[in-house]
Amino acid sequence: MSYTLDRVNDAVFFNTSRVNSRVVVPITTYEEISRGEHVDYIFYANNYDTSDKSINLFDDLKDAISIFEKGERIAKGTTSEMGKVQNYFANPFGPAQLKEETSEILNQFFESLYKSGTIFGELYTKLAIDGYQVEGPRKAANELLELLIKK
Repeated sequence: MSYTLDRVNDAVFFNTSRVNSRVVVPITTYEEISRGEHVDYIFYANNYDTSDKSINLFDDLKDAISIFEKGERIAKGTTSEMGKVQNYFANPFGPAQLKEETSEILNQFFESLYKSGTIFGELYTKLAIDGYQVEGPRKAANELLELLIKK
């Protein structure tokens, strides 16, 4: 049996009777996630831009934070939202309700990662663009693999 299925009793379920339902299932042990690893990259997944490129790396942390905070995306039917929407950090479930507190923590977190050498970028998946639902994520994934191999 896989670890995830073995730990299903530890899952957290949100809004189970609504369109916005979510489930969080632990995929590894606390010991594993708390030992610390260097984070090489953090990407904002952009599902709406029709850019020819699949990856944009930010030179300036402020530019990265601006994109992450803006949280633009095209709703894909997993929430009650429709079309192009904007939520603080692309998350309608919490950060927006406590924006001031969240912003302070996120800025400290991003700054710490940046100082440790983490590279911030935007990954253009085109997942919400008609005709690109398969090819867009595939191209983005291939370019991401190439970037990781070079690292």
